[in-house]
Amino acid sequence: RRAMASSAPAARRRGVAKPPLMPRANERDDDDAPARAARDGATATGTMRRTPSFSDELGHYVKGFGRHDAYAGGEQIRPLMRGWVHFACVVAALTGRGLGYFKNMPERASLFVQCTMLTYLGSTCLHMVPWKTALGYDVALAMDFIGISWGFTSHSILWTGGVHSFSQFGAVAVFACMCLMQVAAFKQKNKRVLMFMRRRRLTLILLNMIFLGVVEARAIEDFKTMVAIQVLSKIVSPWYFMACTRFDAKHKSFFEIQGVWGPHENWHVIILVVHLLQLKALLSQDSF
Repeated sequence: RRAMASSAPAARRRGVAKPPLMPRANERDDDDAPARAARDGATATGTMRRTPSFSDELGHYVKGFGRHDAYAGGEQIRPLMRGWVHFACVVAALTGRGLGYFKNMPERASLFVQCTMLTYLGSTCLHMVPWKTALGYDVALAMDFIGISWGFTSHSILWTGGVHSFSQFGAVAVFACMCLMQVAAFKQKNKRVLMFMRRRRLTLILLNMIFLGVVEARAIEDFKTMVAIQVLSKIVSPWYFMACTRFDAKHKSFFEIQGVWGPHENWHVIILVVHLLQLKALLSQDSF
């Protein structure tokens, strides 16, 4: 102990520096505060996402219109040409109306085109708009289902200019049920719109087809045109949809370009041919 005590004054005389004292906790906090604030600010800047502006959102939908490769719902991929058939028809109809072609068309035929284009517009909103959220996709899908029923129902009524038969009353009732079903789809949380009451939805569409078929069989005067419409719209179209077009179909389509054109596009073309035949029948039976 005496040796250690005697060495301490000697060390001080030789100029050996004492170890620095550690700063107190509050002093460390004060000294590091500017650096810590800078680090926190940098971290916050790096992780905080900027809220998209209206121009950003508009740019997303304009640039991605008809070009996205998947649906926000997550159930299906999207071929490049999905929805373009119906979009082209809507553009053509609007162009024709702007050029005044509808002025020379019979009233029933003009109404037929307008009602059909509403159906195509629903399809365009579903397939062409690059929805960013599953909710947006579900709303568009529900509107597409309503649009399909609307097409059948409106065509059923147009042939006689009103609701005069059991089939026409049935078509209106089916359309009302389809609307209520899509509203109910958003009242529950267990299933997505695509899978909600799927069999019942397909049953409603089948009833729509049957009611329209009965009305057309009575109203279309040209037998060959009527048979062609019935075969395409009531046999070929539903069979092809169930076999090849629905998202869980098992059969391979007769024509398909991977990533560009699929069975759904073939089905849209079949429906377009049916609508053109129906329009031809209306034009041939109405005087200009």
